[in-house]
Amino acid sequence: MQSLQVSIRNATESDKNVVVALVNEVYEDCERHIWVEGHRRLTDEGFQLYCSENQLKIAEIDGTIVGCVVMSKADNAIELSMLVVHPHYRRQGIGTKLIDFGVKAARENGSNCVRLELLYPKYKDDPWKMNMKSWYRKLGFVYIRDADFKSYFPDLISDLALETVFSVFEKSLQ
Repeated sequence: MQSLQVSIRNATESDKNVVVALVNEVYEDCERHIWVEGHRRLTDEGFQLYCSENQLKIAEIDGTIVGCVVMSKADNAIELSMLVVHPHYRRQGIGTKLIDFGVKAARENGSNCVRLELLYPKYKDDPWKMNMKSWYRKLGFVYIRDADFKSYFPDLISDLALETVFSVFEKSLQ
């Protein structure tokens, strides 16, 4: 298989409609059972906030947006969240390139580690989330702990449709 030429850049205001639609489509597909009906993972306001802080990174192929990730600094770490790859471009290394981009940025910033979180149902097997856990481990991330989702995202608690587990994974850079 031919390697795709993926470029990664900061999001701009002109990306808003495409990125907001992509993120919500992907999360609707893989997390519809976790959230109440009508929940939107990314709003226009959220996009603008991430964009204004240069936290939202866009993956493109030939000018087409194929994925994104939010990179934020916390403690002495870089946290990656809202990792999304367009369904037609999955299993082609784009998600790995987005994570590698975050790892490289963390190293350049002198961070000690990169963190990822995973939200999944507490009492129900979720094949999608199990695959994500395996993929994180394959990329060198280690399960650290289950965290309190409410302390991270207090404004989203009322949108949860069921009990969840919020696991934190870390990749040491030392």
